[in-house]
Amino acid sequence: GGGRRGHQQTDVPGARTGHPANAAKALETLTAGSATLRTLPVHPRPKENRATGINGFQFANAAELLCHGGLEGKTSGWAAADIAQFKKMLALLYGTIESFYPGFNGNWDGMMMDSMICMGVVLDDKDRLERAVTHYIKGEKPHGGLDNYMYHSGQCQDEQAEQRHPQWGLGS
Repeated sequence: GGGRRGHQQTDVPGARTGHPANAAKALETLTAGSATLRTLPVHPRPKENRATGINGFQFANAAELLCHGGLEGKTSGWAAADIAQFKKMLALLYGTIESFYPGFNGNWDGMMMDSMICMGVVLDDKDRLERAVTHYIKGEKPHGGLDNYMYHSGQCQDEQAEQRHPQWGLGS
C-alpha cells in the first residue's frame, strides 16, 4: 500500500526513513542488550550516572518508537516478553540517575533529567516524569535544575568549560 510522501507503508517504523533494516537492527540491539545487562557496578565517583544520562534517553526513545511509532499506529512486532525485558533494564539504569547529580557540572544533571523523562514515558511511570520535571523547575544547589544551571545573565554554569559542556547541558 501507499504511504505518506511516497514511502511504502509497513509495520516497521524504520520505513519512515525508507530503511526498514535500521528499525530491525534497533530492535535486535535493544533486545540483545536488555537480555545481557543484569547489574551495574557501583563506583565511588558515579561515572555510570553520566553514561546513563548521555545514553539513556536514546535507548528509551528508540524503544518508544519500536513500541508505538509505526505508520498509522502499526508497530514493529517487538514481542511483549522482549519489551518487558527491556523495561526491566530501563528500571536498572534508572537506579543510576534517580538522585540526579547536582553537585557536579549541570550538564550531567540535565542529561539525567532528559533520560529520566524518556524512561518515564516508556515505562508509563508518571511519578518518574513528575520527579524529573520538579527537579528541572526547583532544582537543587549547586547546579541542579534550571535556576541553578542558568544564570540571570543568560550564561550557564558550564560556560567556563569547552563548548561541548554547555551544549550538552542546554541540549538536555
